[in-house]
Amino acid sequence: MTLQDLELISESAGNYWDGRGSIILMRDKKYNQWKQMEWAGFFFQFLIQNYNDDRFLIPGKTINKTVFDAHLISDDLPLDVKFHSNKNPKGVHNKTVILNDLESTLQAINLYGKVGVVIACGDCKFDDTGEFKLWHDEYKGEKSAYCKKAELENKISRQRKTSINLTHINYYEINNNNINLLGEFQQGMKNSNDTLRNAKLSLNISQIPPIYTINK
Repeated sequence: MTLQDLELISESAGNYWDGRGSIILMRDKKYNQWKQMEWAGFFFQFLIQNYNDDRFLIPGKTINKTVFDAHLISDDLPLDVKFHSNKNPKGVHNKTVILNDLESTLQAINLYGKVGVVIACGDCKFDDTGEFKLWHDEYKGEKSAYCKKAELENKISRQRKTSINLTHINYYEINNNNINLLGEFQQGMKNSNDTLRNAKLSLNISQIPPIYTINK
């Protein structure tokens, strides 16, 4: 990944994402992740897919049953593409980014030598009134089995992001020399079908410096 590659991604991403407009655009373009509650990360992938000049294969390659978000063709490099909110809904700085699962990342490093991580960071407005959630639920139509199950169990739904001002985009590389600096996440947690989830990696952006940063 070169700085020029990241600049192309930054240009594709723009500076401001409106939640409703982003979801409607993904649906209109028949992008199959438009129903996702965490729409921002999928919208970032959507923008790279739609505005890249054939530098990236999106979605990426499947490694250990995990489909990586993208693949940089020139470097033959698997990429993890994420959105990160600078602060949580309570205004507290958010330092942790959840990445792909541990086993798939280790196998990808074994196959390709490293994994690239592209993280778009931004300041979010959140759905304080619940209006955005109601709109999205109605726009999606019939509720998924996962949503129905969560309602029966009285699970509290996470607060949605309604809009985002992008502040910067970081690029990291994970390899055998630094993977030990990453944490683990969701050990013991279950999927919607009650099967155990694979442990995922977590990156503390205050402890690991990026290779490149592009400020917006």
